[in-house]
Amino acid sequence: MTEEEQSLRLQFERQVERAFLSAGQALMELRDRRLYRSTHRTFEEYCRVRPWRWRSHRFNYSRDAAYLKISATVVYENLQKFLPTNGRQIPMPTNERQLRFLAKAELETAVQADVCC
Repeated sequence: MTEEEQSLRLQFERQVERAFLSAGQALMELRDRRLYRSTHRTFEEYCRVRPWRWRSHRFNYSRDAAYLKISATVVYENLQKFLPTNGRQIPMPTNERQLRFLAKAELETAVQADVCC
């Protein structure tokens, strides 16, 4: 591969790795700004699994999945703040599942970086 192709591959790989972060940030904004309110009374209702479909009608996330993405986003952002040089020298997690244990542990923000990496 050419140097340009390798650079493009790296760019696209980083974009894929951060997709969970974008999803979590968007869900957080939807929740915090209450942008679901024209169709649903609560965020939980917006994300609720419908028994006949087993998924939310919009994103195919259950309520729990939506909150896990939001929690993982918060942890990821905390890691970026507290890892040396904003986490650029230490490989950052690449998916929400890698951050679940930190999100569920409810550790102090600064402690999350020590535990993670």
